[in-house]
Amino acid sequence: MKSKKIDITDVFQDLFQNIRNDFFPRWDKDNIWRLNFDPYLPAIARCMNKEKVIIFQSIREPNEEFDQLLIHEIAHAVTNDRHGKKWQNRFLNAAKKAESLGRKSLAKSIREEVKLYQAMAQPMNAKMIYEAIQDTVWESEGKASYDTVIAHVIVGLYPDEIERRYKKCRRVYDEALKDCMEYFEEKDEYDEL
Repeated sequence: MKSKKIDITDVFQDLFQNIRNDFFPRWDKDNIWRLNFDPYLPAIARCMNKEKVIIFQSIREPNEEFDQLLIHEIAHAVTNDRHGKKWQNRFLNAAKKAESLGRKSLAKSIREEVKLYQAMAQPMNAKMIYEAIQDTVWESEGKASYDTVIAHVIVGLYPDEIERRYKKCRRVYDEALKDCMEYFEEKDEYDEL
């Protein structure tokens, strides 16, 4: 007897509909928004307001963590805000709704995520960004790629925004990587003596 094959996209579309109904009942009444998957996406997920699509880097296990990520991205769609006050307030409203649905763990996780974004909202200038890039290269002993370092250092901005705001990122990374590699080569030579 053959088992019925389940289309994974149907599972996610059902989940998407459930999250919309539970947490964002007045949003997207015409069901224009959709989910998509792109393995080359440089982030875990992204809300594309113009295209009316939420893109995920990979098909993830439908669980509470995925629900939180989906709620996070829909909050971007609803507010058209990055991780600012409007987005934080809408995300916190979702935490209240999760609480009322008996999903206390989800509510707690959402609140903790908002606290992280509030802590990161402290203003950073270019000098701080470049120093953080250098530190991250050294902490990884030169093993972290440019994209990994940037993702680690600058949360909440997309790669094109990062390079537009902080024009020296690539050069700072390349110089730090060169210095780091030279240091470890010299260290290895010294250790061999």
